[in-house]
Amino acid sequence: MDAKAGGFGANEQIRIVPQGGNVIALRSSHGKHLAAAGDKAEWNRPHVAAWEKFRVEKHGNKLAFKSHRNRYISAQPNGDIQINRSRPAAWELFAVHPPHCLG
Repeated sequence: MDAKAGGFGANEQIRIVPQGGNVIALRSSHGKHLAAAGDKAEWNRPHVAAWEKFRVEKHGNKLAFKSHRNRYISAQPNGDIQINRSRPAAWELFAVHPPHCLG
């Protein structure tokens, strides 16, 4: 998985799939779920299990996503996605569009 897109098209849209409470799964436009496989992000899972669930934390108008291993999804400057941060900073905070989805 990478975050190198120069724009916001159909392939950059990710569906938030509620799993109960403030836990979600992330599904790509291709129908695959994001998994926290160790420190790596794998966007290849057809079903949701523990590795595909993330706890949502609201930080102002952005969200952070914490894995079952208590590590945050992080978008690196080179476009790579990692799931290895112990606390959310700028690279671990994501905007949601449309903004009213934040509630």
